[in-house]
Amino acid sequence: PKAQIIYLSPVWKGFSFGVRQKIGFMNMRIEDTASKFNYDVDQSLSSFSLDYNPGPVSLSFQAGYEIYHHDINDHINDEVSHTYHDWMYHAIAQWNVNRHHRLRFAYDHDITRPTYTQLYPFVHIGSSISSWVVGNSALQPSTSRQIQGRYTFTCTPLTLNGIVTYKTVDDDISGISTY
Repeated sequence: PKAQIIYLSPVWKGFSFGVRQKIGFMNMRIEDTASKFNYDVDQSLSSFSLDYNPGPVSLSFQAGYEIYHHDINDHINDEVSHTYHDWMYHAIAQWNVNRHHRLRFAYDHDITRPTYTQLYPFVHIGSSISSWVVGNSALQPSTSRQIQGRYTFTCTPLTLNGIVTYKTVDDDISGISTY
C-alpha cells in the first residue's frame, strides 16, 4: 500500500508553495525449489516546494527528506537490514529573455535505490529468456548530483537547444553482462 497527501497553495504575488507527505510499504516474497527470498520496505518522504514566478523570471526549489528502511532475508546469508535518512533537493532558475530566447539553470541532488531484483542474490532469468541475472543483496543506494545550463532559441517552427551538463554519480548501480 502507498498513500500520499499533497497541498498546493494558491499563487500570491508570484509566490506559491506546496507540501507533500508520501508513505509506502512493500513486501516481496519469492519462493521456489531452489531459493527463498523476502524483501520488506518501509518508506516515508516529506517534501516542500517553493515557486516564484513574477513574469519573465521564474525560480523553483524543492527539498525532500526520505526515511527508507529495508530488510532482506535470503535464508542462506545473514539477514540484511538498512535504514537510510537522505535529503534530496532540486532548484531551477529560468529567464525568458524575450519571445525567442530563454535561459535555464538547474541543480539536482537525487538518490537511486536498488530494486528488489537487483538485490535478489540468486541466479534467475532476466528480461530476455537468453539472459541470466544475479543480484547483490549488499548493494547500496546511488547518489547523483547534476548541474545543467540550457539556452533555447525559438522561432516558429524552429526550436534550437544548447545544453551543458555536469553530473557526478557515487556508488553507481549498473549491470555487468557476459555472454
